[in-house]
Amino acid sequence: MPREIGLAFATPSILAMLEVPPRKSKTRRIPSNRLPNVGDIVWAQEGLEKGALYSSRGFTFTKYPHYSAIRECNLEPVVIDGERTPWRWKRGTLPSIFMPKDCARIWLRVTDKRLEPLQAITYEDILAEGWNPQTSEPITEETAGEDARAWFIALWNSLNAKRGYAWEDNPEVAVIGFEILSTEGRPE
Repeated sequence: MPREIGLAFATPSILAMLEVPPRKSKTRRIPSNRLPNVGDIVWAQEGLEKGALYSSRGFTFTKYPHYSAIRECNLEPVVIDGERTPWRWKRGTLPSIFMPKDCARIWLRVTDKRLEPLQAITYEDILAEGWNPQTSEPITEETAGEDARAWFIALWNSLNAKRGYAWEDNPEVAVIGFEILSTEGRPE
């Protein structure tokens, strides 16, 4: 029977999953018994913040949480069972690792899982990790792989180096492939 497991994602990953079509279909994680297996359902944990709406009069703070990943684009309130949910935490922001399941809008199904050294990542894998070649200028066929690898190394190290899993150490990682079931709340 599939389990439901929350996995925290950084803002670039959330944004890549929200694109149509989504740019992200894989994630690499340090192996642990908390990771999902093939067939498991994952709810993507993302940061929340107490709402701030901008108008011609300036910022107005609301009692509703918004998803942090889209603050620059469009403030989208957290909706649970068709209703905007009030802010229920003490601080004004909530890191992704603490996001409760009932606030999740992105739901995934694990389709693949394998172990490999971190540095075994290919150009195709980096694309599936959410790299957008259009944001790297200039791109040529000769430099695409180098640019993608540099992007992934920087992203990996920003999330994992301080925890002792730097790119240079080439740790073994769990490569988790997934399909997106919903970006608008729990799938039926």
